[in-house]
Amino acid sequence: MNEQNKRLSLKEYILLCAREMRVHWRQMLAPIAAILFLQLFIRIDINYTDSLPHHAYVTIKGSNWDLKRGDYAVFGFPTENPSSPFRKDDHLVKIVAGVPGDIVVVDDNGTVRILSEDQPGLAKLGGFPAGIAKPFSKSGRPLAPIKGGVIPDGFYYMYAPHTDSLDSRYSMVGLVNQSLIHGVTVPIF
Repeated sequence: MNEQNKRLSLKEYILLCAREMRVHWRQMLAPIAAILFLQLFIRIDINYTDSLPHHAYVTIKGSNWDLKRGDYAVFGFPTENPSSPFRKDDHLVKIVAGVPGDIVVVDDNGTVRILSEDQPGLAKLGGFPAGIAKPFSKSGRPLAPIKGGVIPDGFYYMYAPHTDSLDSRYSMVGLVNQSLIHGVTVPIF
């Protein structure tokens, strides 16, 4: 093997990187500082499931958003539950389907609908279809549907259109308190 194709040992590689950093630290400082600064305000969130059509999102951090129906938002999973694949505070990306003042209606089959005074035409059609709560998870664990009622101030019904989505249709998630919302998010791809 000639000298140009010689593979560096780990120690040689670290020394090479350290030397390059000492020589070029001014050029490296601005991009590193920019990345660290941006981490205060944005983050990349990944949806590992098929619950939404997109898998990568740019999240703008902050919980004081005036969320509207149709907004994408990231929230921390609210409970520690053995039936859930998620741990408390794991980030979930969902769509806001119900806002304060809307009414959550659950029928005997677990079909959830959202009624809203500011969408009277939709109410005539039975409201926004916000999922069907299945009695059991894909792994066979029992699931309980959310209880119906008016969404109180500071809470949101979070939804994803997939039939197996773990969202507000189930009591283990329920209505999401605004304090658990980490920010609004925009799909990348």
